[in-house]
Amino acid sequence: MLNKDAYERGFEALSEAWEEVSAGTATPDLPNEVVSAIATAMSPDAQVAQRYSLVTQVLLKRVVGDSDARKLQNFETVEGQFSARTFARETVVKLRPVGRRLGGSEDPYVSNPLRQDRMEDKMVRGKQGGRRWGAVFQVLEYIDENPDSCDKVLRRTLLEIRERPEVTEKPARPLPTAEEPVDLATLSDVGGIDQDQLLDIIDVLESDQPQVIFAGPPGTSKTYIAEALAKYVTGGNRSHYRVVQLHASYGYEEFVEGLRPTVDDEGKLHFKVVGGAVRTIADDMGASDKRVLILDEMNRANLPRVLGELLYAVERRGEPVDLMHTKEFRLPQGLIFIGTMNTADRSIRSIDAAVRRRFQIFDFPPSSLVLRLFYEHGENGVDDLLAGFEALNLRLTELLDRHHTVGHTFFMDARGMTPSRLRQVWLRQIAPLLEEYLFDQPDLLEEFTVESFWPSIVGA
Repeated sequence: MLNKDAYERGFEALSEAWEEVSAGTATPDLPNEVVSAIATAMSPDAQVAQRYSLVTQVLLKRVVGDSDARKLQNFETVEGQFSARTFARETVVKLRPVGRRLGGSEDPYVSNPLRQDRMEDKMVRGKQGGRRWGAVFQVLEYIDENPDSCDKVLRRTLLEIRERPEVTEKPARPLPTAEEPVDLATLSDVGGIDQDQLLDIIDVLESDQPQVIFAGPPGTSKTYIAEALAKYVTGGNRSHYRVVQLHASYGYEEFVEGLRPTVDDEGKLHFKVVGGAVRTIADDMGASDKRVLILDEMNRANLPRVLGELLYAVERRGEPVDLMHTKEFRLPQGLIFIGTMNTADRSIRSIDAAVRRRFQIFDFPPSSLVLRLFYEHGENGVDDLLAGFEALNLRLTELLDRHHTVGHTFFMDARGMTPSRLRQVWLRQIAPLLEEYLFDQPDLLEEFTVESFWPSIVGA
């Protein structure tokens, strides 16, 4: 099945169900416990992601018989990778009366409910939304046990939102300065991230394993979002978060601790144990303090060497661990790690498995939504800027993969975008990047010209 066929079938099935619900002709007969679970998952106080996930996953079961986006890789794709999120954009969001009653997001964060281990952990710990995620599971499990009930569940779900008012799009907020506090709504707008995904990240940062990685191609706001989240988590206290730029020669001594030569008053040389970034922060923390350490470009370093015994300590917060020079060091529970990784340089799969297992990874793809919101508050003199941006990344995904694409920040200019500025961006930044991507396919480079993707600038 082509992914576009799945989108069309999903949209048709959803449209038909909505028409029946709107006309009052849908009378689904379901067990009381299932009706109650649907009402819980679709309640006004549920997260937008929970409401979108229930409708999307039920619709996926209706169309392809499998709600797990990780198993939806066998499609013959004609336009981008198939996932639960892309399916939601082409079906639930596209049917405006439904999408706007669910929350009005143009690019909804649709959580894959079969990440059940994590969601169940949320429920055990009583974290935000746990009961409603449990309701989502209950409904999907009922469909698995009763496949013929899928249409009834879909219509009952739509009945729950029929009387709800439509949510209109919120205006984008201007980019905050470094001195301004960042709230979730502003961060969601300028970063192009659904608030529910931000809440998902924050939920991890507030857990007993507060380690995340933001992974994506260059120019996708990873470091900006990391710093803004650090500011948010620490209440804007600049002394409570720090950015460490990792690189090939960065090591254990700089990150954890190492010996440094010192000269005493008598002129004699001694070696002293000096704390690195982690030890410096940890030694300054109280039991209830919260600090954030951002590991920028962390895939450029030899991570097992940099982290050393912290691979053990991050997983066993509060337990003593012997460092190279310090006995019984305890990593504070309140020390949060946010890493960023450029997937064009090195795939997540190539990262040491022990490191990967201790960090939860969030994908940061290029976003045309960010560009659109950015230029709602700025001047854009290139009419087909977004269309060209999407076409460029679609072509790169077809030739290479989604990791070797071009991020939206390359096209964000506070002075405004003009044809001449776009040419400069292409010549000085994007063309060299494409040469790196296609170094072994030089013939293909000839098809990549600024005019081929943005024909409106020809002659401008």
